[in-house]
Amino acid sequence: MNQKFNSLFRRIRRKPLYYTLAVFDLALGTSIFLLVALFVQDQFAFDKNIPHHERVYRMEFGDWCVIPPALGTYMNGRYTGVEEICRTFFSTNTDGFVDGKHFRFDQIVSADSNFIRMFGIKIVQGDMDALGKPGSIVLTRRMAQVLFGQEEPVGKIIRFQNRISLSVAAVVDEPERIHLTFDAIVPLETLKTWIRQDYLDSYKASNFPTYLRLKQGFDKDQIESEIEKDLAANVYPEENPDALQLRLRPVDEIYFFNTAQYEAGTIHGNRQVVWVLFAVGCLVLLLAVVNYINMATSEVLTRARETGLRQVLGASRSNLMGDFLTESFILSLAAWLTGILFVFFLLPYFNRLAGTSLQIEIPWSYWVVGPILLAILSGIIPSFSLVTFRPAEAIRGMLNRGKKSLVMRRALVVFQYSVSIALICGVF
Repeated sequence: MNQKFNSLFRRIRRKPLYYTLAVFDLALGTSIFLLVALFVQDQFAFDKNIPHHERVYRMEFGDWCVIPPALGTYMNGRYTGVEEICRTFFSTNTDGFVDGKHFRFDQIVSADSNFIRMFGIKIVQGDMDALGKPGSIVLTRRMAQVLFGQEEPVGKIIRFQNRISLSVAAVVDEPERIHLTFDAIVPLETLKTWIRQDYLDSYKASNFPTYLRLKQGFDKDQIESEIEKDLAANVYPEENPDALQLRLRPVDEIYFFNTAQYEAGTIHGNRQVVWVLFAVGCLVLLLAVVNYINMATSEVLTRARETGLRQVLGASRSNLMGDFLTESFILSLAAWLTGILFVFFLLPYFNRLAGTSLQIEIPWSYWVVGPILLAILSGIIPSFSLVTFRPAEAIRGMLNRGKKSLVMRRALVVFQYSVSIALICGVF
């Protein structure tokens, strides 16, 4: 093994430019692929951090994702398979005042007292049960800083509509990787003051996205059918039961489902765009690998005499291939580590460009599997080319690369140019 390393280092000293370009090529392709993979991973992680997300659903009627507020009160504790219900109501572009200064809240969500717990939102300061207290408001960390700077926000008063005063009871982390977005949370009962006293008793005002968490072991379709039959018989008897079209949509489907009507405070991703971007990342990595293969195949020709002498001295083809794959693994490991350094450097700029807050989360197993796969992909073709030389011709320098080798290299070059042109055209 030491002999292999010494031989590789001697070649690196003889041709530093070639090996530098080879490592940089693979590192750049790896870094772009990892950035795209981190983005794809982040997109598909939306709503997966909600506690027991596999049992959380949004209640919908047809293509409406909102229901009347009184239905939440009616259904609460009525069905054995439903563990809890949480109603929400979003107010957009709301004006607030702190010590006479005007501020604009993009989204304020009015919610039942279990909202913070149900969606796994982290409390930074204040009381976990803040939404159970009338006259309270919960701010996100960013909004608290906008309103109060470095001052202690808990206990401060915010006025709305020049007649409603709410006391800051808690500060929470920004909602990350969930489909909901908001600057502040207030108790649902606040709507009785903001709108009218009997607003929460309405069976007609369909403005409330409502979420259900089912109990462990209960079937979603069965609960869906039970609720629909109950509402058709006891709440909307004048309606055709089939017209309700009740659906319980899994919460982890909402981020990529963007055709629901009357959504507010909801952000969406585009599944097709995500997959296209992932395909582009894979193509860029493949281009880097193909480019390395072309460089390595050309380099192999300069080592033909060395290979021929080793074959004459008894080296088997498996030994020669093993040596070249070992070299490919070392270069791939160096490229992989360099690519991760590139990711560390480029990630802040990528986050600003994509409007994300990605962090490097690469499992330790990938640190081994990644270089191995990269070494196999980039090293297998050059290693086969290396061992197909005839010893006598290799020693005399009279190599016949053959039509197959020439066709393969031309095909790889055509592939490089075709993919590169396609990616450039895709930009426009």
